[in-house]
Amino acid sequence: LLFAAAGAKFEDCRVDCSGFAPGCTGNQTEVKWPDFKAHTPYGQLPVLVVDGATIAQSSAIQAYVAQRYGLAGLSPIESALIAATNEQVRDVNDAFNKHRALPADQQAAAKAKFVAELGTNGAVAALEAQLKANHGGAGWIVGTNLSSADIYIYRSFGMTLRGVDAAAFKTAC
Repeated sequence: LLFAAAGAKFEDCRVDCSGFAPGCTGNQTEVKWPDFKAHTPYGQLPVLVVDGATIAQSSAIQAYVAQRYGLAGLSPIESALIAATNEQVRDVNDAFNKHRALPADQQAAAKAKFVAELGTNGAVAALEAQLKANHGGAGWIVGTNLSSADIYIYRSFGMTLRGVDAAAFKTAC
């Protein structure tokens, strides 16, 4: 998403899903896993290969692309605020994923607690207050330009939460 937002050229290599889930179907057939695993720094995905260097871990890749393509803020303070916002969104994602990893009989109660905590005093309320404080909410979450934080919020709420948990998405948005 960051590459697309920046209008940058990139090669989007997907992993053959059969390496993770035998019998799956889809268009993810360019890179064979687990054969490719040996070429990753930590034996996991995602990785970004740039000029022969392999960058691992989502947040490191996000920071590199944001800095390279002008999505990391216009000043050191904006960069720090973007990083803080990304951490806040990561906290929401971690809380969301925590209830999904529980045994099936515990998921409903944990999900209800997660959704309730998104409300007026929760992590999402803090993000909303931040947006409103930045030029009255008419624009971006930090500063006056699109940043990696805006893209991360879009991906986390607009794609993940909405696609996986409509009730949580409705509460959050």
